Amino acid sequence: MTHTTFTATRSSLHAMKLIIRKLITRKLRFACLAVLVALALIATACGNDDSASESTTTTASPTPVTDSGTPEGDGTDGAEPTNPDAGVTEPQETAPPSTEPPVPQPVYGGTLVVGLEAETTSGWNPATQTCAVACHYVMSTIFDPLFAVDADGNMKPYLLESATSNEDFSEWTFTLRPNLTFHDGTPADAAALKRHITESVGGLLTGIIMRPILGNAQEDIEIIDDRSILIRLTGPVSGFPSIFSGQIGYFAAPSQYDLGPDSARNPIGTGPFTFDSWITDDRLIVTKNESYWRTDEQGNALPYLDSIIFRPIPDSDARRLVLKSGNLHINNDQDPLNYPEFRDSEDFGVLVEEEKLRETVYVLINNESEPFNDVRARRAVIMCTDTELYLQLRAGNNTVISNGPFSPGTSGYLEDPGYPSYDPDAGRALWSELEAPGTIALTTTNNPFNRTSTELLAESWSDCGIDVDIDQVDQSQLISNAIGGNFQLMLWRQHTGVHVEAERVWWHSDNAQGLAVNFGRIRNDTMDILMDEARLTDDPDELREIAENINRQFGEQAHNIWLNWTLWQMIYANSVRNAGTLTFPDGGLALPLFAGKAYLTETWLDE
Repeated sequence: MTHTTFTATRSSLHAMKLIIRKLITRKLRFACLAVLVALALIATACGNDDSASESTTTTASPTPVTDSGTPEGDGTDGAEPTNPDAGVTEPQETAPPSTEPPVPQPVYGGTLVVGLEAETTSGWNPATQTCAVACHYVMSTIFDPLFAVDADGNMKPYLLESATSNEDFSEWTFTLRPNLTFHDGTPADAAALKRHITESVGGLLTGIIMRPILGNAQEDIEIIDDRSILIRLTGPVSGFPSIFSGQIGYFAAPSQYDLGPDSARNPIGTGPFTFDSWITDDRLIVTKNESYWRTDEQGNALPYLDSIIFRPIPDSDARRLVLKSGNLHINNDQDPLNYPEFRDSEDFGVLVEEEKLRETVYVLINNESEPFNDVRARRAVIMCTDTELYLQLRAGNNTVISNGPFSPGTSGYLEDPGYPSYDPDAGRALWSELEAPGTIALTTTNNPFNRTSTELLAESWSDCGIDVDIDQVDQSQLISNAIGGNFQLMLWRQHTGVHVEAERVWWHSDNAQGLAVNFGRIRNDTMDILMDEARLTDDPDELREIAENINRQFGEQAHNIWLNWTLWQMIYANSVRNAGTLTFPDGGLALPLFAGKAYLTETWLDE
C-alpha cells in the first residue's frame, strides 16, 4: 500500500496549484481528456463538448464490416451500351451496382488477446468473489448469464427461457433453456440452478444481497421439473431479475461448488469457453467449448475462436502502448488520457463506446465515519470540490459534471436534484463549525491516473482548510476496504441505473451493518421507504418517480461527492470482428458495452 500525506497551508496554496497543474499538463499528451477509472462491483459515452448525448464521435457498430470497398456486382457493371444494329430493339436492364460493403463471413480459429485494467485476485466463483469490470470480461466467457441487458437497457432472459412472477412479485418461476450442459458434461438443469442460487445465498458478499429476500434457499426454492424452479421470496420484489445483472447471474456448476476452497481457481460453467489456466497477475487462458449450445443465425456453431488470453495490465498507458504494438487485440479502457488518440488515430482499429446506462464516478463517503456522520461535513467537502476544474483537467470536457447516481437517459435522472454547488467560502465556514475534524483519508487504486486525480481533489479541499492523506491500494483491497467500512473517502465508480432494485443493495440501511454492501453506510429513512415502494410495482412511470425522489435525497443529504459520468471504450484491432456482440437466442442484441463489460461469444479473427 502506498501512503502519502497531502497537507496544504493557505500560504502555499497558489504555488501548489501551479505545480499540480503543470504536472497534470505534462501528463496529458493530448488536448482532450475525460474521466477516471475507479471500480464497479457485481455489476459504465460522452462527447467532445459538455453534453454526453451530443458526441461527435461515431460509435462503431457492434458488428463492424470490412473496409474492402464496393463489390464488383453481378457481372454487368460497366458493360458497353446495347448495339441496336445487332437486332436488339429493347435496351437490356442491368442491376445497379451494389453500394453495400460485403458482409464478412465468420472465420474459425485463432487466439484473441485482451488487455484488462486489473487482476481479479479473489478468483472465479460467482458466490464468493468480488467482481469488477475486468472480472466480468473473463466470467462472461466461462459462464453464460441467466439474464443480459438488451439494447433498450432492459433485463432479458438469456440462459433462462423465461422468468415470470405471481401478481404481487413474491414468487418467481425461472425456466432454463433445454439441453444445457456444463463444461464437465453434467446437466445444467433445475437442480443445478437451485444449487447455484443456494450457494449465492450462503456466500459472504452475495449472501448479504440474497438472504434478506430469500431466507432459506433449501426450503424456499422448489424444483418444478427438469428445467424450472419456483422461488418463494420473503416479500414482493418486482425487480428481482435485476439482482442477476452482476456476478450472481453467472450460472456455475454444482461440481465447481463441490470443490470448496479450490472452487475459485476452477470455474465450470456453460459458457462458450472453458477454463484452461491462470497465472495471477500475468494471464488467464480460456479455450473453445466444443459442445457449446449456441449457433449463429446461419446455424454455424459458436464460438469461432480457439482461445482467449486475458492479460491484466493496470497501467492504462502501458495497456495502450501494448495495443499499439500489436500484442493486444482488444483493450478495455476508461482512461481519459487515451480518449482522443483512440478516437482520432488509425493506428488502433475499431472503437466502440458506451451508449447508455453509464456508471457514475464519485467520491464514496463513509457516512458512519467521523466527521462524515455529520451532514455538515459532507456538504462542506462537496462545496469545496472544484468539479469544473476536475472536469477540465481529468475529464477534458468529454463528459458532463454529475449531480447524482443516475446518468442522463436513465430513470431517476434530474437536471437539478438539489445537490450542493461549488462554494468554497460556504464550505470553509461549514468545515470550521466541526469540532476537531482532523486529517481525512482519501483512498484510491494504484493506477497513476487515479493518483493524480486524488491529488487534484485534495488540493481543491485544502483551499477550505481540509487536510488529506492519500492512500493507494490494489483494486481487490479497495473493494475489501469498502465492504469492511475501513475508509473515510474513496474514489469510486458504480451505479448503472438499470433498475431501482439493482441499486437497493448499495443504499438501503438493511445492508449498512458490519460487512456491508451499502458501502457508504447510508441510513436514510426516506430512501428506505422509497426503495420498499419500488418493490411493489413494475410500472415504469411509478419507478421513475421513485428514482427521482431517491435522487433528491442524495442531493439534500449529500451522501456522496459526485464527479462525472463514465465513458467506457472498447478499442480493437482491424482483424477483430463482432467484439461486444451478443445475440439473444430468440433475437435481438444485448448492449455492446454495459458498465464496461463486453461479450466475446460471437467474436472472430479475420486473419
